[in-house]
Amino acid sequence: MVYQIKTSLNSKEIGKYPQSEDSVILTTTDDPLFTDNLRWRKVDRYLAPKPILMKKAKLTDLISAVRGTSLRLVISDKLKTILEKYSGSMQYFYTSVIYKGEEIEDYWLTNPFEFDYDAVDYTKSIVTLRERTTWVDKPVIVKSADEFEELVEKIEETNLAPHIRPVHFLPPVKDFFVLSYVRGGIGYYVSEKLKKEIEDAGCTGIRFRPSDSEDV
Repeated sequence: MVYQIKTSLNSKEIGKYPQSEDSVILTTTDDPLFTDNLRWRKVDRYLAPKPILMKKAKLTDLISAVRGTSLRLVISDKLKTILEKYSGSMQYFYTSVIYKGEEIEDYWLTNPFEFDYDAVDYTKSIVTLRERTTWVDKPVIVKSADEFEELVEKIEETNLAPHIRPVHFLPPVKDFFVLSYVRGGIGYYVSEKLKKEIEDAGCTGIRFRPSDSEDV
């Protein structure tokens, strides 16, 4: 089984969803180094936001944050230590979170710079082109990762966006990999083995959604 890492919706665990709706931003929002403006590529310099937790929110290892995170996971040092053993194609941007007026250090924003389209079983998955204004999906035939990446490049400057849903994977799957153009925009996926390792470490604020589930 493959699972997509999602933020927890359990109010007993996280206190309030989302846990953060605002951030301390140490630059202007149009600064090219601001993480919201970075393309999905490896970078040497960045300016990361510092999420401010809501009054009733609890501090967890994965934090649901809205402003400035741009589909990146906000994770604790404990969760980063686990993921980085398996994530060769991802950077971690150092930051902190503001909790009850105090700055809690050693938090990170994920920055994947390669996507594992080779992991997708295109014979079972459904690929569509979605109109960005109407959200109407039109199925297209894609047979391989090369064809999918060619499609992405071809429509880059158009009003269309590719979408893979549902997504199925070719065996054997890696313990950790990342995809774009899936449910939630960016999907962070883990194997049963890595899911158990994260759970055994007691990491909080995480929901593991089965990749073949239609739940949110």
